[in-house]
Amino acid sequence: MTDTPETLAALSGLLAEQAAVLTRAVGSPVAAPAYLDLVRRARDVDGLAEQVLKLCVQQSRDAGHTWQELGDLLGVTRQAAFQRFGKPIDPRTGEPMDKTVRMTDAAERATAIVTAVLAGRMDEARQSFNSQVLEAFTDEVRGTASRRSPGSSGSSRASATASPSSAVSATTRSSTSR
Repeated sequence: MTDTPETLAALSGLLAEQAAVLTRAVGSPVAAPAYLDLVRRARDVDGLAEQVLKLCVQQSRDAGHTWQELGDLLGVTRQAAFQRFGKPIDPRTGEPMDKTVRMTDAAERATAIVTAVLAGRMDEARQSFNSQVLEAFTDEVRGTASRRSPGSSGSSRASATASPSSAVSATTRSSTSR
């Protein structure tokens, strides 16, 4: 089943043909059926039925039916119907989103970038930035963020080393003075 037709009529016709072949094989009184052959045929029928169902759902959505209606018909929630058949739309482009993960090394790359930034090796970190990040992540922005992070210079360091009781006292004083 490598070349499958994409129209509902063609898929339905092929499904009917394969279901008929399966029915004849199961009901043959001449000999016991070859059970593995039946499993293969049933798998093929199931695959075609799934394609027909997906196409019918797509056409129902195109006709204006809601995920709630489809979920009710299929006996699942609207969310489950969407997860199985839906195509999330990218809000930036309006195009269906691709579920393929293209960055299998994202965690390692992010760790390397953050490590470079925190170590002050901005030229190294900037090599991984796209144009939007390069534009937005200026030295000024980086400096503001580093002043806010625990363990950096300034008042943050003092509050990071303060005892919990003094932090509670400071919080209580500031909230009662309002």
